[in-house]
Amino acid sequence: LEEKGIRYKTTPVDLRGDREWYVKDVNPLGKVPTIRDLRTGIVLWESAIVNEYLEQQYSGQGTQLMPADAAGCAQVRLWNNHLDTKLAPAQFTLLMAPEGELEGKVQDLEAALQYYEDRIEGPFLCGAFSLADVNAAPFFERLVFSLREFRGYEIPADRFPKVLQWLAAVQQRDSFQVTKRPEDRLREVYQRFVKAGYSFGGLNKNTPSPSPVPMIPPTYKALWAEKPGASVRDVAIIKEIQTPQPGPGEALIRVAYAGVNGGCETFRSRGEYFFK
Repeated sequence: LEEKGIRYKTTPVDLRGDREWYVKDVNPLGKVPTIRDLRTGIVLWESAIVNEYLEQQYSGQGTQLMPADAAGCAQVRLWNNHLDTKLAPAQFTLLMAPEGELEGKVQDLEAALQYYEDRIEGPFLCGAFSLADVNAAPFFERLVFSLREFRGYEIPADRFPKVLQWLAAVQQRDSFQVTKRPEDRLREVYQRFVKAGYSFGGLNKNTPSPSPVPMIPPTYKALWAEKPGASVRDVAIIKEIQTPQPGPGEALIRVAYAGVNGGCETFRSRGEYFFK
């Protein structure tokens, strides 16, 4: 939005509070961020998809954020895919891993970072500033902060000089400066994740984590959930509701999964789940 010079208004959404209005009227998945374009009426979510829409819909203004050729566009999407499938899981698993597994998780993270080191064209990921940088910059902001704060980890300057040079360049842009999060807010968000022992959608599935829902008796068993393989420890309770649907000895509990949107406190899915 800042790079394209698009006027916008933000509406905070309390994902831990009453968000039924949001699920009903805005985003049926209950996820953030979501945009509504008042010019077209379209409602979209998923950051990379939103960014591509804004670039195409408002191509005649602001910074051009996608290359003009098909090969260049494909390279941008490859960067975004690596971020989503390799680097983000590596960050989350390192953040949540027990002490005995840290060395291996650091190796996984640095293997994902090596992809960047080997391919950065400079000064930005694809040479010119693009959506690859738009998607990566806020994630790296959270990666650097969370791993420094909770793991004492710094990206090694001797091994990843191009990564750090790129990060310095992208963080100097006005669009980053006006949208970055204060460190106290980042600290608050990550402290909740670490304290709750969230599994981040099963990314650290080999790491035992305490249940964030002690109010659900351990004898309850999931009878149905919209997410296959769900268990009590996977869910965070929003509220227990009384309805006639449950059978004898059952309770209907409304829950939400902790999300993995770059470490932000979001929920990937929401539904009603039967426990017995």
